[in-house]
Amino acid sequence: MENGQKEVILFQSQRAFTVVSKRILCLLEDLRAEHEIHFNKLKDALPYEFESLINQADYFDQTKYSYLRKKVFDITGESKRELEEEINKCKLELIKENRNEIKQKEPAWKESKY
Repeated sequence: MENGQKEVILFQSQRAFTVVSKRILCLLEDLRAEHEIHFNKLKDALPYEFESLINQADYFDQTKYSYLRKKVFDITGESKRELEEEINKCKLELIKENRNEIKQKEPAWKESKY
């Protein structure tokens, strides 16, 4: 595989992993917000003397949230590295039409600020 082709494939796969990571993090934030809403409803519905018990049951605190965010980054980072290793083991060739596009236009990874 030509060097430029490999770089395009690696860039596109990394971009896909970034999109997936962001979507998972959005879901995590949604879950945390929903958790807070329901625990607040529970606190409002029960007498004050149960508040300490409710707080004890509240498992989705900042520590847990940070831990889960770190796990998302760890898992996606590990998956990116594994895919890159597999791509490096392969001899791939892009179909002719795509190869011409690559030669004619600057790859998106070169345009990226990152």
